[in-house]
Amino acid sequence: MSSRMATNETKIRLKASPEARLILSTGDQRHLDFHLKVDDRRAPASPAASQRPPIRLALVLDRSGSMSRGKLDTAKMAALQVLERLTDRDQAAVVVFDDRIDVLSSTVALTAPAREAIRARLGGVEARGSTALHEGWLTGAQAIADDGNEHKGSPARVLLLTDGLANVGKTDPEEIATEAAQVHSRAGIATSTFGIGDDYDEGLLGPMAVAGGGQFHHLRQAAEIITTFSGELGALLDTAATQVSLELEVGLGTEIALVSAYWLDKTSPNTMTVRIGDLPASEERHVVVSATFPPGAVQTDREVRARVTWTDKAGVQQGEWQTVRFTYADAAAVEAQAHDAEVAHWAGLHLGARARQDASYLRRQGLAAQAGARLRDTRDVLRRSARVAPQMAPIAAELDSLAEEMEKRAFSSHELKEMTFRNQNVRRGQHDLRDGDRSNKK
Repeated sequence: MSSRMATNETKIRLKASPEARLILSTGDQRHLDFHLKVDDRRAPASPAASQRPPIRLALVLDRSGSMSRGKLDTAKMAALQVLERLTDRDQAAVVVFDDRIDVLSSTVALTAPAREAIRARLGGVEARGSTALHEGWLTGAQAIADDGNEHKGSPARVLLLTDGLANVGKTDPEEIATEAAQVHSRAGIATSTFGIGDDYDEGLLGPMAVAGGGQFHHLRQAAEIITTFSGELGALLDTAATQVSLELEVGLGTEIALVSAYWLDKTSPNTMTVRIGDLPASEERHVVVSATFPPGAVQTDREVRARVTWTDKAGVQQGEWQTVRFTYADAAAVEAQAHDAEVAHWAGLHLGARARQDASYLRRQGLAAQAGARLRDTRDVLRRSARVAPQMAPIAAELDSLAEEMEKRAFSSHELKEMTFRNQNVRRGQHDLRDGDRSNKK
């Protein structure tokens, strides 16, 4: 692995911050915020097509019978608009699926004749059949897989659009998400998912995007296919670093749990990797984790070490290791210590978003009481923390109100999907692209 930075390439800055450094000798828990910020050294700030890395893109479109009534036509239009913005340095594949998979175009350089051929083939696609979502997605990923190093550091992504439930072939959300994680970590191919309407399974598409290092989009209407596809392409064109990961090392007995919505690979009891995905130029992410420490002697230390790794045109890059040190202390010293307000802000934001997202899944299954209980559990955690971190009090109050609402009234499929979408965005620091911009609406 290369740890040297090439001239005019990318650097990702990491700041590791604990909410507080003293921990109880009887065992304790602390949140940490890992702030990653892309410092893109390329010039100009928005590189021309000849300066940016070439892109490999797979467009995987659902053509099952439910995609009729304009949705499929809009999807085809959005796909063509994406292809028109790329150049012949870029490569794309187009796959459509119902219960049968058709590769309209294997991976080709996007010359003018190639684009015309894709346009003609898309024109003949009609809605029909069931939904072999897994096989359609996997076919798209395989189409843009790179066996060599020709595309080192270049973005590769599958855009998967569906309006229905996976009902042919592999359908288990956990199995499919795990496979998406493997495709991302081994082949460098990210997956973004687009669910349109009220009938698809956000319990599949949301985790699939997390595992695949991409973004999940809940589309309220067909027109948003165009704006979100365009927004995804804009982020791809501006990609500064691919396969960004946060590596963590802890002492034996220390347990790390993710609060933010990323994929976690544990390679041993004390080493793990948080898979962030691709990052556009000048973007930043907050990765919040919870560290649980075992009992220890007063004045002895516990450490959490972290570094960021990524890939650019020069190869695999590694940041310097950073160490956050915690010290066991008596109860009076722990109670009296100051807490970092910035870390408290991000921890509270992500804890609240995770609770709302979990509750939306439970409510969708008809488990209203469990949804309310999940929200109140996090409310209680935030209330306790609010004694030293007042930033958490308003989030606790909002969760309390939502818990009561969850138990008292029915929630529509659209409301639950919207809740999942918005809170996953918060936990991943991603943008709502449906209105044609990259404003992150929290």
